[in-house]
Amino acid sequence: MPAMDTGFRRYDGDGMQGQAMIDRFFRLSLNGTTIRTEIIAGATTYLTMAYIVFVNPVILAEAGMDRGAVFVATCLASALATLLMAFLANYPLAPGMGINAYFTYGVVKGLHYSWEVALGAVFLSGCLFLILSVTRIRSWIVDAIPLSQKMAISAGIGLFLGIIALKDAGLIAASADTLVTLGDLKAPTTLLACAGLFVMAPPPPGSSYSSRHFTGSSRRRRASPRPFSRSICAARSMPASRRSFSSSCLSTCSTTPAR
Repeated sequence: MPAMDTGFRRYDGDGMQGQAMIDRFFRLSLNGTTIRTEIIAGATTYLTMAYIVFVNPVILAEAGMDRGAVFVATCLASALATLLMAFLANYPLAPGMGINAYFTYGVVKGLHYSWEVALGAVFLSGCLFLILSVTRIRSWIVDAIPLSQKMAISAGIGLFLGIIALKDAGLIAASADTLVTLGDLKAPTTLLACAGLFVMAPPPPGSSYSSRHFTGSSRRRRASPRPFSRSICAARSMPASRRSFSSSCLSTCSTTPAR
Protein backbone atom coordinates (compact mmCIF):
# COMPACT_ATOMS: atom_id res chain seq x y z
CA MET A 1 0.00 0.00 0.00
CA PRO A 2 1.46 3.41 -0.86
CA ALA A 3 2.22 5.99 1.79
CA MET A 4 -0.75 8.03 2.95
CA ASP A 5 -0.71 11.50 4.47
CA THR A 6 -3.47 11.93 7.04
CA GLY A 7 -2.38 15.44 7.98
CA PHE A 8 -0.97 14.40 11.36
CA ARG A 9 2.11 12.44 10.23
CA ARG A 10 3.18 10.20 7.36
CA TYR A 11 2.60 6.46 7.58
CA ASP A 12 3.86 3.60 5.41
CA GLY A 13 0.43 1.95 5.24
CA ASP A 14 1.03 -0.90 7.73
CA GLY A 15 -1.64 -0.96 10.39
CA MET A 16 -3.50 1.97 8.82
CA GLN A 17 -6.65 0.13 7.75
CA GLY A 18 -8.84 2.54 9.70
CA GLN A 19 -7.38 5.66 8.11
CA ALA A 20 -7.47 4.03 4.67
CA MET A 21 -11.14 3.09 5.14
CA ILE A 22 -12.02 6.66 6.14
CA ASP A 23 -10.07 8.03 3.19
CA ARG A 24 -11.84 5.71 0.72
CA PHE A 25 -15.31 6.17 2.18
CA PHE A 26 -15.24 9.97 2.28
CA ARG A 27 -12.89 10.29 -0.74
CA LEU A 28 -10.59 12.63 1.15
CA SER A 29 -7.60 12.25 -1.15
CA LEU A 30 -9.72 12.74 -4.26
CA ASN A 31 -11.12 15.95 -2.78
CA GLY A 32 -7.68 17.27 -1.86
CA THR A 33 -8.15 17.18 1.91
CA THR A 34 -6.87 15.23 4.92
CA ILE A 35 -8.27 13.75 8.10
CA ARG A 36 -6.64 16.54 10.12
CA THR A 37 -8.26 19.21 7.94
CA GLU A 38 -11.67 17.60 8.31
CA ILE A 39 -11.32 17.33 12.10
CA ILE A 40 -10.38 21.01 12.33
CA ALA A 41 -13.22 21.93 9.98
CA GLY A 42 -15.73 19.93 12.01
CA ALA A 43 -14.55 21.45 15.30
CA THR A 44 -14.67 24.94 13.79
CA THR A 45 -18.18 24.39 12.47
CA TYR A 46 -19.36 23.05 15.82
CA LEU A 47 -17.92 25.97 17.78
CA THR A 48 -19.41 28.40 15.25
CA MET A 49 -22.91 26.93 15.24
CA ALA A 50 -23.20 25.71 18.86
CA TYR A 51 -24.96 28.94 19.86
CA ILE A 52 -28.06 27.60 18.10
CA VAL A 53 -28.48 25.04 20.89
CA PHE A 54 -29.12 27.89 23.34
CA VAL A 55 -30.73 30.54 21.11
CA ASN A 56 -33.28 28.31 19.40
CA PRO A 57 -35.03 27.28 22.67
CA VAL A 58 -35.16 30.94 23.75
CA ILE A 59 -36.88 32.01 20.52
CA LEU A 60 -39.33 29.10 20.39
CA ALA A 61 -40.11 29.42 24.10
CA GLU A 62 -41.72 32.79 23.32
CA ALA A 63 -44.17 30.90 21.12
CA GLY A 64 -45.22 28.79 24.11
CA MET A 65 -43.10 25.70 23.51
CA ASP A 66 -41.28 23.96 26.35
CA ARG A 67 -37.69 25.25 26.45
CA GLY A 68 -36.18 21.97 27.67
CA ALA A 69 -37.95 19.90 25.03
CA VAL A 70 -36.84 22.31 22.31
CA PHE A 71 -33.26 22.10 23.60
CA VAL A 72 -33.22 18.30 23.32
CA ALA A 73 -35.00 18.32 19.95
CA THR A 74 -32.50 20.83 18.57
CA CYS A 75 -29.54 18.67 19.57
CA LEU A 76 -31.05 15.44 18.26
CA ALA A 77 -32.28 16.91 14.97
CA SER A 78 -28.94 18.61 14.29
CA ALA A 79 -26.96 15.44 15.03
CA LEU A 80 -29.25 13.22 12.94
CA ALA A 81 -29.31 15.56 9.94
CA THR A 82 -25.52 16.00 10.04
CA LEU A 83 -24.91 12.24 10.20
CA LEU A 84 -27.32 11.53 7.35
CA MET A 85 -25.67 14.14 5.13
CA ALA A 86 -22.20 12.80 6.02
CA PHE A 87 -22.84 9.09 5.42
CA LEU A 88 -25.42 9.26 2.63
CA ALA A 89 -24.29 12.29 0.62
CA ASN A 90 -20.68 12.85 1.83
CA TYR A 91 -21.50 16.52 2.10
CA PRO A 92 -21.00 18.98 4.97
CA LEU A 93 -24.02 20.34 6.79
CA ALA A 94 -24.35 22.94 9.53
CA PRO A 95 -27.79 23.52 11.07
CA GLY A 96 -28.95 27.09 10.65
CA MET A 97 -31.63 29.38 12.02
CA GLY A 98 -34.08 31.76 10.44
CA ILE A 99 -37.35 29.90 10.12
CA ASN A 100 -37.63 29.72 13.93
CA ALA A 101 -37.86 33.51 14.19
CA TYR A 102 -40.55 33.58 11.49
CA PHE A 103 -42.28 30.72 13.32
CA THR A 104 -42.45 32.66 16.58
CA TYR A 105 -42.79 36.30 15.59
CA GLY A 106 -44.50 35.95 12.23
CA VAL A 107 -46.89 33.02 12.58
CA VAL A 108 -47.57 32.58 16.31
CA LYS A 109 -47.39 36.18 17.52
CA GLY A 110 -48.10 37.94 14.24
CA LEU A 111 -50.89 35.79 12.79
CA HIS A 112 -52.05 34.56 16.25
CA TYR A 113 -51.92 30.84 15.49
CA SER A 114 -51.06 28.35 18.20
CA TRP A 115 -47.60 26.79 18.10
CA GLU A 116 -49.20 23.38 17.50
CA VAL A 117 -50.83 24.62 14.29
CA ALA A 118 -47.62 26.34 13.21
CA LEU A 119 -45.63 23.17 13.88
CA GLY A 120 -48.07 21.23 11.72
CA ALA A 121 -47.42 23.69 8.90
CA VAL A 122 -43.68 23.14 9.36
CA PHE A 123 -44.23 19.38 9.02
CA LEU A 124 -46.22 19.84 5.81
CA SER A 125 -43.55 22.17 4.42
CA GLY A 126 -40.92 19.54 5.26
CA CYS A 127 -42.88 16.94 3.28
CA LEU A 128 -43.10 19.39 0.38
CA PHE A 129 -39.35 20.03 0.50
CA LEU A 130 -38.76 16.26 0.49
CA ILE A 131 -40.87 15.88 -2.65
CA LEU A 132 -39.02 18.74 -4.31
CA SER A 133 -35.64 17.26 -3.32
CA VAL A 134 -36.28 13.82 -4.86
CA THR A 135 -37.35 15.43 -8.13
CA ARG A 136 -35.61 17.87 -10.45
CA ILE A 137 -37.97 20.67 -9.46
CA ARG A 138 -35.68 21.68 -6.60
CA SER A 139 -32.73 22.06 -8.95
CA TRP A 140 -34.78 24.19 -11.33
CA ILE A 141 -35.93 26.46 -8.49
CA VAL A 142 -32.43 26.81 -7.01
CA ASP A 143 -30.84 27.53 -10.39
CA ALA A 144 -33.53 30.11 -11.19
CA ILE A 145 -32.70 32.22 -8.10
CA PRO A 146 -29.95 34.78 -8.87
CA LEU A 147 -26.78 34.55 -6.81
CA SER A 148 -27.26 38.11 -5.57
CA GLN A 149 -30.69 37.21 -4.20
CA LYS A 150 -29.32 34.11 -2.48
CA MET A 151 -26.68 36.23 -0.77
CA ALA A 152 -29.27 38.88 0.12
CA ILE A 153 -31.52 36.27 1.74
CA SER A 154 -28.65 35.02 3.91
CA ALA A 155 -27.67 38.57 4.87
CA GLY A 156 -31.27 39.52 5.64
CA ILE A 157 -31.77 36.52 7.90
CA GLY A 158 -28.50 37.32 9.66
CA LEU A 159 -29.50 40.94 10.25
CA PHE A 160 -32.92 39.86 11.50
CA LEU A 161 -31.39 37.44 14.00
CA GLY A 162 -28.81 40.07 14.93
CA ILE A 163 -31.43 42.64 15.90
CA ILE A 164 -33.25 39.99 17.95
CA ALA A 165 -29.99 39.23 19.77
CA LEU A 166 -29.33 42.92 20.43
CA LYS A 167 -32.85 43.31 21.82
CA ASP A 168 -32.52 40.26 24.11
CA ALA A 169 -29.13 41.55 25.29
CA GLY A 170 -30.67 44.93 26.16
CA LEU A 171 -28.47 46.92 23.80
CA ILE A 172 -31.48 48.23 21.86
CA ALA A 173 -35.11 48.80 22.74
CA ALA A 174 -38.33 49.74 20.94
CA SER A 175 -39.08 53.42 20.44
CA ALA A 176 -42.29 55.09 19.27
CA ASP A 177 -40.35 57.93 17.64
CA THR A 178 -37.33 56.24 16.02
CA LEU A 179 -38.54 52.60 16.06
CA VAL A 180 -35.21 51.54 17.63
CA THR A 181 -33.19 53.24 20.36
CA LEU A 182 -30.43 52.42 22.83
CA GLY A 183 -31.38 50.22 25.74
CA ASP A 184 -30.34 50.38 29.37
CA LEU A 185 -26.55 50.28 29.08
CA LYS A 186 -26.18 50.12 32.87
CA ALA A 187 -28.00 46.79 33.23
CA PRO A 188 -25.76 43.83 34.23
CA THR A 189 -26.93 41.67 31.32
CA THR A 190 -26.23 44.49 28.87
CA LEU A 191 -22.74 45.04 30.28
CA LEU A 192 -22.07 41.30 30.03
CA ALA A 193 -23.17 41.34 26.37
CA CYS A 194 -20.88 44.30 25.66
CA ALA A 195 -17.97 42.44 27.27
CA GLY A 196 -18.68 39.43 25.07
CA LEU A 197 -18.72 41.57 21.94
CA PHE A 198 -15.42 43.17 23.00
CA VAL A 199 -13.80 39.75 23.49
CA MET A 200 -14.99 38.49 20.11
CA ALA A 201 -13.99 41.61 18.17
CA PRO A 202 -10.56 41.49 16.47
CA PRO A 203 -8.07 44.14 17.69
CA PRO A 204 -7.65 47.24 15.51
CA PRO A 205 -4.44 47.69 13.50
CA GLY A 206 -1.54 48.94 15.59
CA SER A 207 -3.06 47.87 18.89
CA SER A 208 -0.88 46.87 21.82
CA TYR A 209 0.07 43.29 22.63
CA SER A 210 -2.13 43.26 25.71
CA SER A 211 -5.29 43.82 23.71
CA ARG A 212 -4.17 41.25 21.14
CA HIS A 213 -3.52 38.78 23.93
CA PHE A 214 -6.97 39.46 25.41
CA THR A 215 -9.01 39.36 22.23
CA GLY A 216 -6.92 36.83 20.31
CA SER A 217 -4.19 37.34 17.76
CA SER A 218 -5.47 38.80 14.52
CA ARG A 219 -2.75 36.97 12.64
CA ARG A 220 -3.99 33.63 13.91
CA ARG A 221 -7.55 34.60 13.05
CA ARG A 222 -6.58 35.47 9.49
CA ALA A 223 -4.48 32.36 9.08
CA SER A 224 -7.12 29.94 10.34
CA PRO A 225 -9.10 29.60 7.07
CA ARG A 226 -6.05 28.47 5.08
CA PRO A 227 -6.54 24.71 5.69
CA PHE A 228 -10.01 25.03 4.15
CA SER A 229 -9.00 26.92 1.00
CA ARG A 230 -8.89 23.88 -1.24
CA SER A 231 -12.22 22.57 -0.02
CA ILE A 232 -13.93 25.94 -0.29
CA CYS A 233 -12.68 26.47 -3.85
CA ALA A 234 -13.77 22.98 -4.80
CA ALA A 235 -17.23 23.51 -3.31
CA ARG A 236 -17.63 26.86 -5.07
CA SER A 237 -16.80 25.25 -8.41
CA MET A 238 -19.73 22.85 -8.08
CA PRO A 239 -23.13 23.59 -9.64
CA ALA A 240 -25.41 25.71 -7.49
CA SER A 241 -28.04 22.99 -7.45
CA ARG A 242 -25.62 20.63 -5.64
CA ARG A 243 -24.30 23.27 -3.23
CA SER A 244 -27.77 24.18 -1.95
CA PHE A 245 -29.85 21.77 0.11
CA SER A 246 -32.62 23.81 1.67
CA SER A 247 -32.03 27.54 1.98
CA SER A 248 -35.10 28.02 4.13
CA CYS A 249 -33.92 26.08 7.16
CA LEU A 250 -30.42 24.72 6.54
CA SER A 251 -27.10 26.31 5.68
CA THR A 252 -24.07 24.43 4.43
CA CYS A 253 -20.44 25.03 5.23
CA SER A 254 -17.72 24.23 2.70
CA THR A 255 -15.40 21.68 4.28
CA THR A 256 -15.66 18.62 2.03
CA PRO A 257 -16.98 18.56 -1.54
CA ALA A 258 -19.79 16.18 -2.39
CA ARG A 259 -19.14 12.83 -3.97
